[in-house]
Amino acid sequence: MVKKLVGLWLIALPAAAQQIAPSAPRRVALVIGNSEYTFLPKLPAVKQDSTLMQEALRGSGFEILLVTDFQYPEFLRTEREFEQTLRAGDICFVYYAGYAVQADNDNYLLPVNFDPRSKKEMQDRAYHFKRLLQGLESRGVGLKILVLEAPPQLDVPLPEVSDIGLMQPDISELRETIFASAAFPGRWATPAPQGAASPFTRAVAKALSEPGLALGQVFEMVKQDKALTPYVTDVLRQQQQFYFHPPVKTPDWPRPGIPVSNRIDREEYLWIRPARFLMGCVPADSRCSPAEKPQHEVTLTKGFWMGRNEVQVGSYQRYVKAKGVRMPSAPMYDKGWKVSDQPVVNVRWEDAAAYCTFAGGRLPTEAEWEIAARGGKANEVYPMSSEESSRDKANFNGQKGNDLFDYVAPVRKFDPNPFGLYDLAGNVWEFVADFFSPAYYTAAAMSDPQGPKSGKDRVIRGGSYDADPKEHLRISFRKGFSGTAPGVGFRCVLDDTPETRKVLVEPPK
Repeated sequence: MVKKLVGLWLIALPAAAQQIAPSAPRRVALVIGNSEYTFLPKLPAVKQDSTLMQEALRGSGFEILLVTDFQYPEFLRTEREFEQTLRAGDICFVYYAGYAVQADNDNYLLPVNFDPRSKKEMQDRAYHFKRLLQGLESRGVGLKILVLEAPPQLDVPLPEVSDIGLMQPDISELRETIFASAAFPGRWATPAPQGAASPFTRAVAKALSEPGLALGQVFEMVKQDKALTPYVTDVLRQQQQFYFHPPVKTPDWPRPGIPVSNRIDREEYLWIRPARFLMGCVPADSRCSPAEKPQHEVTLTKGFWMGRNEVQVGSYQRYVKAKGVRMPSAPMYDKGWKVSDQPVVNVRWEDAAAYCTFAGGRLPTEAEWEIAARGGKANEVYPMSSEESSRDKANFNGQKGNDLFDYVAPVRKFDPNPFGLYDLAGNVWEFVADFFSPAYYTAAAMSDPQGPKSGKDRVIRGGSYDADPKEHLRISFRKGFSGTAPGVGFRCVLDDTPETRKVLVEPPK
């Protein structure tokens, strides 16, 4: 049935839509989800698919008409009402999730009351997809975006229906149209995992939400997913540069990869942009402990400045002099703190947090530390490469090649990661802000997680000079620690605020 309509449109204009100029074409969308079939197997993933697509389209400023479980021929009235609301020049997005078949040399969308035993002609019991194309064209729509989460494999015999998926739609005579389906002509769509949304819809919704992608780039991003076999064809001349989200002008500063110096502690910091990433145990990693599971998507909504290296002895001595506090006990490998560019160690968590406050910042959250350690790469077990014992990349147990150190090494003696950060693997363990809980990942927040509210130990990450590389240098490895140790240090992060920019030395233009 068709969901109750309020003035026909279900309108959602979030903050993202307010960025669209008043004179810009209207954005309208028809989202159709057919799940509760009477005579065919039900499609439980369709409900999640429809929700995902609605959220992505609302975030892009579209007015949405939602239709669930339509019947035929009743749907023809909804089709007419929808088309009558369209105006010349509108941007129109149509999404369909449900059964679709190839018959009579064309494609049909199957209503939930479709009866495979009926003797009626296909055009009298299913919705002819060509009708939709012709209707949108006749209204002078400026851009037509058609996305089908179809065809799911139909294991019910239909004499008049092809058993090889959909046929390639002919859009050559249409104006400004892009068509995408979950499967190449002649193939079936990748099925949804039990209890989850369909992979194709999930990929499309994610790409729609990315800022600054032109229309073609959105679907190129979808096609890059190796788990999918999507089909995309278009007739685009004027609308190739349509954006769901306007491109964000890259400011001159902060610039990723360009180090800046902190006037207070004289350490260098690098800008880490806000992003989404997969945190925790990589599925291919057989060494993960329960504390590293499950792998989960995390969104960091704000960028931050991260120390380019672990806080050095000389920087901590500057803090001690300014605040009148004591140096921690010197480790046996550097009695008297004589090596100023080694990481400071034997600090308590409270001392590390106080130093970062002095420098104008704070300790990183565990999520901030891990996104920095991953360097923009997904599903890597070890930092920078799969070479778990590379002596060019980390200081760990023993000596070989570039690793000349029995104990701690001065900072920046090993290769930086893709973000330009040093020693996130090996040298010394690093305190982060979070309390440690081995079960935290099972209930962690998906956006800007701050760790458990309380606990006995704090999290340390990254391994040290006496670490087992196969175990402790894995990016997802985490453990709790309290007290002090000669192999535990820290680095700081700075939030991007007006106060922060006053203490950072801006690089030359």
